[in-house]
Amino acid sequence: MASAGGRIVVSPNTDPAVIARTLERGLAPFPGFGSASEAFVALKAGATWLKLFPATTYGVGHLKALKAVLPATASLMPVGGVGPKDMAEWWAGGARGFGLGSEIYKPGRPLDEIERRAREAVAAVRSLMQS
Repeated sequence: MASAGGRIVVSPNTDPAVIARTLERGLAPFPGFGSASEAFVALKAGATWLKLFPATTYGVGHLKALKAVLPATASLMPVGGVGPKDMAEWWAGGARGFGLGSEIYKPGRPLDEIERRAREAVAAVRSLMQS
């Protein structure tokens, strides 16, 4: 990853060994989590960006509750079912980034639609960052 120019390691779970190795390689870990306990384990291991996944099954209320107990240095990023139309609500709830997959790309989706969806996502995030 690092030798290929990678800068982040996104993982589906909170594994302190993965976080430690990611940091040793000079990369930024983005571990997946669902509970406050998992978030605190990830933070203790050195992660600062945490990936709430799957975000839509937890909802914005869950993110807000987590922000109330986690340190201010923790940056939360919802992933899974969040798209441009939902970003403002998540941002207001404390999200500071988004992970998008199938909201942009699905096999067989025409390239022009993928491009349109990607541009909409970038525009939505830029708008939130300026507000």
